[in-house]
Amino acid sequence: MRIVRRMLPLVAVIALVITLVVPVSVSSDPDFDEFFMTSAGQPGNPELLPLLLPVWAIVLIAAATVWIPRWPALWTVFAFLGALMLFVLPAILVLDPPYLLWDGWDEANDRAVGGMVEAQPTLGTALWAVGSLSLTASGVLGILEAVLALAKRPARPR
Repeated sequence: MRIVRRMLPLVAVIALVITLVVPVSVSSDPDFDEFFMTSAGQPGNPELLPLLLPVWAIVLIAAATVWIPRWPALWTVFAFLGALMLFVLPAILVLDPPYLLWDGWDEANDRAVGGMVEAQPTLGTALWAVGSLSLTASGVLGILEAVLALAKRPARPR
């Protein structure tokens, strides 16, 4: 059980690394193929970095601290916090997808033109969910491991 608990956070790190290349959401309109988002945000748009950097930090801390032998309580906090953040961000993207409004002027017809492009979830969203579930499962295994260790410990004489 300990090896599985220690390997599951690495699945979350691998999922996040893959979503650096595989978009989490992408434009539904082929004319706007540059409108996409990865686990590092949107290229050229640093607005999401303050939200995504803590996710990366917590997942990396959880993956690193799982190997420290005597940190089960602190590690479980990182695991559940990372899992929550990994779950919430894709949920927000699915429930309220990013969109791009554009407008312009058609000089040939002398009228205003415009539209809206909405990004749709892709395979990257599923990878984020896999990362979240792996951190959650690892946190649950950590709690079970701690409870079982306490149950095996002999009672102290009073």
